[in-house]
Order: sequence, then C-alpha cells, then structure tokens
Amino acid sequence: MNINIILNPAVLRIAGDEQLEGILGEVSVVKGSKKHNKMENPCFTVENRYLEVDPGDDKYQGSFLITFYADDYKTGNADIELLGQVVDMIKEIFNYNPFNLNNYKNYYLEVSNISKAEYNNNFPNQHYMVIEVEYKVVKTG
Repeated sequence: MNINIILNPAVLRIAGDEQLEGILGEVSVVKGSKKHNKMENPCFTVENRYLEVDPGDDKYQGSFLITFYADDYKTGNADIELLGQVVDMIKEIFNYNPFNLNNYKNYYLEVSNISKAEYNNNFPNQHYMVIEVEYKVVKTG
C-alpha cells in the first residue's frame, strides 16, 4: 500500500478544516517529518510512523504523526493556550472519523497519543505537540 493513500487525506483534512482556519487564519501543512525553513508558525507536518502489512488478507494497519508548531510567547514560554486548542481540534476531526478512500476501506481511525508541549534547542522560540493517529484499512478493489 502506498502510504500516501493515508497521508494525502490527512493533509487535506487539516488544510480544509474551517474551525482550524478560524483559529489559525491560514492553515499551513506539509507531508514529512520536518517543516520547511520558510514555513512560518503556526503550521503542521504529517508523517508516517509505521505501516504493518498482512499480505494474505490485503489488510494494513499503522499510524501517522501530526506535529503542530507554534511560536512561543515573548517571555519564552510555550503558547499552551494555542497548542492545546489546536491539538484538541485535531483530535475532534480525526478521532473515530475514518477516511473515504478509493480501493480501500478505512475501518478504524483513532487518536492514540498526544504529547506534551516539546521544545528543541536547535529551533528556539517555538514549541510543538505531536498527535499520533492509528488506522486500519483493507483493500477493496
């Protein structure tokens, strides 16, 4: 299974969500584990974490990670109000809300883990949170 069968609708779901747009204004999201240097916060990345294959039954299960980045307050503290609000919205739009896919049935989609606000010394003035979403699909066509 091409992992983009799952990642593409995840990116489109984030980019097209009106409530996220209401919170953030423009919603910036890319596939991959790293945000581009020119991407301004707030923004998202979506990447595959793992994919398990059951070749006999054409069943697949795995998870993907959604990372949300936000600028810190001027004091250097995480903008936990924005991080919390956005991560909660991501949970709402993904949890138990399977994708409609061509040639596959997505019969399970669940938010399984939400990280604390994380900080990377190489990228000052921002924090991020990671949401893990587990999925199961079976090939139908």
